[in-house]
Amino acid sequence: MKLRTLIVVSALFLPGVVSAASLVCTFNSDPLSCLTPSSYAFTDSLLWTSAGSAYESAAGMSVGTTPMNNSALAISWTGTSVDATNSVTITDMGGVIGRADEAPWVYAGPPVSGWTQPGTNGIPNLLVFQGPFLFSTSTVVMAADSTTHDVGTALVENMSNADPDTLTFSENLTAFGVDISSLGNVTDFTATLVAYDSSHDVLGTYTLDTNGTKVGGTCASLGKSPSHGGAGCNDAPFIAIGGTGWQISYVVISVTNDATGKPVGFALDGPLFSEGPQVPEPGAWLLAACGLAAMVWHRRRTIGRAR
Repeated sequence: MKLRTLIVVSALFLPGVVSAASLVCTFNSDPLSCLTPSSYAFTDSLLWTSAGSAYESAAGMSVGTTPMNNSALAISWTGTSVDATNSVTITDMGGVIGRADEAPWVYAGPPVSGWTQPGTNGIPNLLVFQGPFLFSTSTVVMAADSTTHDVGTALVENMSNADPDTLTFSENLTAFGVDISSLGNVTDFTATLVAYDSSHDVLGTYTLDTNGTKVGGTCASLGKSPSHGGAGCNDAPFIAIGGTGWQISYVVISVTNDATGKPVGFALDGPLFSEGPQVPEPGAWLLAACGLAAMVWHRRRTIGRAR
């Protein structure tokens, strides 16, 4: 098993992110200042809403294509990054992955014209998670048909409790990061993020323990309708890993309950990542070398004829 050196750009803390001083983080079991979205020069991201027909329609946010709160969950889903250069497939061995929305409220157009709960006023009974992720009513987007709005931040949930999630990338990464939170009433948890290369060698392991900060589980302030003061907690912890020259083929994420040490379900917000220079396969190197040799031979032959 090969372990690599972690390279961090900076350790600045952003507004709205949990103070890293209260969290406990490690890299390959060594103490490390907890990372934030500014710790790496992330160049791309993924919105779970763009991950196909099983999610909300990226173009219209139509409630007709929003996932229902039923058993129609999946073993794996694939989404395309914002700049369309990478696709990400998330897989749960237990086969229980859900696409949820980060608020128990929907802003609907006529005839509702306001905030309402899913399952009422003709709005489908959506799968939602009242979690601590970033949520702002200012991000609500009008649908193409002007009849409904986006429900809020798009999340993906691991609902199997016992099984980790694997995120596989179509292009190798140099860095990966994502906001994370435990589901249900588990307020303190430990998240583990392991990065692998295409040979299934471990590049590194990053862990984050919420350490009594109680930033997991549900966000109480989202229990109120936004029209009556409901607001996001915006304090979900951030986990990340990466390094110069790394070729991350996939990552595995798992979460355990700090109180019991047992695995628990969790939710992920939109991930961030950086696609580094790709290392050509041996065949590509051989073709390039042959092409270069042919050019040199042709050049010498041309010069010889000129003489």
